[in-house]
Amino acid sequence: MNAPDPAPYVSVACSFYDTLEAAALHPRPVAIAYLADDGARVDALDAVADVFSKDGAEWLRLASGPVVRLDRLLRVGDAVPADFC
Repeated sequence: MNAPDPAPYVSVACSFYDTLEAAALHPRPVAIAYLADDGARVDALDAVADVFSKDGAEWLRLASGPVVRLDRLLRVGDAVPADFC
């Protein structure tokens, strides 16, 4: 898993979380963008393998292995966290 993020975790909207869970149930490659530990934007074509909670935060595991804290996601397919409330 990634190194601990020094910023406190900010929960994502339940509807966005539900969208991620649905993506994990039917994994297929989608465009994913997120902020890496160093703040750099990462763009990938990958499938959502799992969505889970650990250590007071929620996480997404990509099929290729990376684990991303949900509040660092910028886009998963057509889903943009800022569009959910």
